[in-house]
Amino acid sequence: MRRFPINLVRNRFSRFGGRQGFNKDETLSGFILAGAVTAVAISAHAHGFYVQCENSRKPSDKQNVTDTTQYTARIEEYWKHAKSLHSPSARFHAFASRQTASSNLHQVPAMTFTDFIASFLVPRFRLSDLNPNRVHESEFLGNADGLITFEEYLAIIHLLQIPKIHFDVAFSIFDLDGDDAVDKAEFCHVMENLLRSQQDASSTCTSIDIEKTFTRLIAHLFEDSKSISSTEFENVLDTLRTQLLHEEFEVYATQPLKNHEYSISVHDFAITLIAGCEPHQLKLYLNRLSKLHASKERVNWTEFYNFHFHIQHNLRDIQLALELAGKDEITETDFIRAVAIVCEIELSYPVMQQIFHVFDRNGNGLLDRSELLHMLQLRDSSNFCKAELDSKMQRFWHCLEAK
Repeated sequence: MRRFPINLVRNRFSRFGGRQGFNKDETLSGFILAGAVTAVAISAHAHGFYVQCENSRKPSDKQNVTDTTQYTARIEEYWKHAKSLHSPSARFHAFASRQTASSNLHQVPAMTFTDFIASFLVPRFRLSDLNPNRVHESEFLGNADGLITFEEYLAIIHLLQIPKIHFDVAFSIFDLDGDDAVDKAEFCHVMENLLRSQQDASSTCTSIDIEKTFTRLIAHLFEDSKSISSTEFENVLDTLRTQLLHEEFEVYATQPLKNHEYSISVHDFAITLIAGCEPHQLKLYLNRLSKLHASKERVNWTEFYNFHFHIQHNLRDIQLALELAGKDEITETDFIRAVAIVCEIELSYPVMQQIFHVFDRNGNGLLDRSELLHMLQLRDSSNFCKAELDSKMQRFWHCLEAK
């Protein structure tokens, strides 16, 4: 499980200790501030912007919206989604295209895995449409027919919302006998409590057939072994997180490089950074984006994954690092250093520089810490209503305590 890499900071810190001109106090402070900067990177995770430096670039590299009508339509579409699809229930029923039999044999709405992917990507602001002909499949979600019920959908959302730094704590909830492993019976018991916690407070907890609800997930987890470790369970969730990120990348991926590797423009990468911000903020950021100079720099899948995946799942550590740094504003140097040290990722300098300028709203060369964290948290929440998720999770913990 990934935690704030304090050991990494210490190791790198000690490596520089003997160098000429090395200032111990200043460098250590810089490392701490670097963590804060990572938050900035996460802000990038929260949604995209057009960042560019220098002059010309191929027209196909820059996704400009020259049609005012189309631009306005995109904003209006995003605003409509923000109002109508903010809750898991509303989103599930909006995207569920199939029906399946429930435990009492009644027909209920169900999602294909393609619907599942769309439910995460469509509500985000974007300038490109999803490929309507693209079909997605999952080895571990859905019932025997590969259909996802609302109960499974909501449970998966809760699991995906668990911060990676806290996953060991969450896993211990499943590990009822404390042997550092979870067997099928333990998994089913906890998932049943989770599903019960999702019911309205006035409803009665009824028997739920977990094996029919999580058919593929249970088969995937326990097919080859009687129990799974925390790492194995987390890997399954990371696989799903990675697939969601990859499909978001594919929305913008164009022009294979010489090595046949697809990439996206820096502009489109910036769009993914602001894709979850409040609708009323979009025009402000898009205007900022349009004023930046063109760049030939592109972002490949590895860079996209490293930036969004690691920053998003270290958001709370980044927030702590920013608070410990004691600064409300961050410089560009701090930003670049933090991304490299805290997240152990290295994007090209022009890309990082342009990301910084996207969020430098007043052009003073500094980033506002609170605004950056807010943007990153918006992307991390997947645009769901946090109050609803928190309420259901509280009922989940209460149900576990009363078991």
